Amino acid sequence: INSRLTEHLHRCSGNAVVVFDEVQKVIPHTLDVLLEMMSARAQLVYSKGGITRTLDTSNVIFVFVSDIGVAEMRDALIKYKSRESIPRIKLENSIKNALDAQWERLQFGKVIDKAIPFLPFEPKHIEEIIAFKLSQLDENYRGKYWHRLWIDPGIPYFMSRLDSMLYEKLHIKIDGEARQPKLFAKYGARNVETGPIQFLKSKLLRSIRPFNPDAEVRIDFVENSKRVSITLCAAEVLKRKSSVPIAETDEFTPVSCVVKWEGALE
Repeated sequence: INSRLTEHLHRCSGNAVVVFDEVQKVIPHTLDVLLEMMSARAQLVYSKGGITRTLDTSNVIFVFVSDIGVAEMRDALIKYKSRESIPRIKLENSIKNALDAQWERLQFGKVIDKAIPFLPFEPKHIEEIIAFKLSQLDENYRGKYWHRLWIDPGIPYFMSRLDSMLYEKLHIKIDGEARQPKLFAKYGARNVETGPIQFLKSKLLRSIRPFNPDAEVRIDFVENSKRVSITLCAAEVLKRKSSVPIAETDEFTPVSCVVKWEGALE
C-alpha cells in the first residue's frame, strides 16, 4: 500500500482524497503506514532510486468507512427517546473509542479528526426512500411510457411495512422504565430496490403496454384491503371524417380509464 499511495499522491502533488472502505478488515501494519501521514508531521517517507524522499501529506484528506462502533451507537440509540436527542459528541466519541479498542497499540481513534455516524434506518426513513424512488420512477419515464405517474400518498408507508422489508426490534429502557420498542431496518435500504420497488415496477411496466406517452397512470390502494391497483387513463381515439384536429374544435375529448392490474405486492 505504501508504493501505491506514493505513486498516486506524487501524481497529485500531495493534494488528494484517499478513501478506505471496510477498514475493520485492514491489517494493523497497513495502518502503520497511514499513521505517519495522518500525524502532526504529515509526511510520507519513501525511497526512489536509492534516495530517501519525503512527500508532504498535509493536504491529503483520509476517509475511512467502517462498521466499527456500530454496537456502541446502537446502545446510544436505545437509551434516548429519539436519535435527534442523542448528543453528537457522544456518538463521535463512541466511534473513536471503538477504533482505539480495535487496534489498541495504534490508538487509531486518536488521529481521527471527525467521526460521522451513519445511524440505522427506522421505518419512517425507509418510507422516505421509497417515496423518493417512486418519484424517480415517474421522472425517468415521463414522456416515454406515460405523461405522468400518480402515486397514492399512502403507498410509500404501505410498502415500507411489507413483510419483505425486514426490521429488527430493540426493546429499550430509559431510567429503568420500559419504553415502546424501536424498529430498525435490518439491512438498511439495500432491499428497497430489489424488494417492493422492483415488484411494483415490474407489474407496472407489464400492465400498461403498449406504452402511451400521453396517458395518465395512477397507483392506488384498493379500499379496505392490502391490495394495490394500477389504472391507466387516456384520451379515446375518435374516427373523424373531418380533417380538423380535435384540439381545434369545441368538442370534449373523451377519456377512458381502465384498471390494468390489481393485486397484492407480496
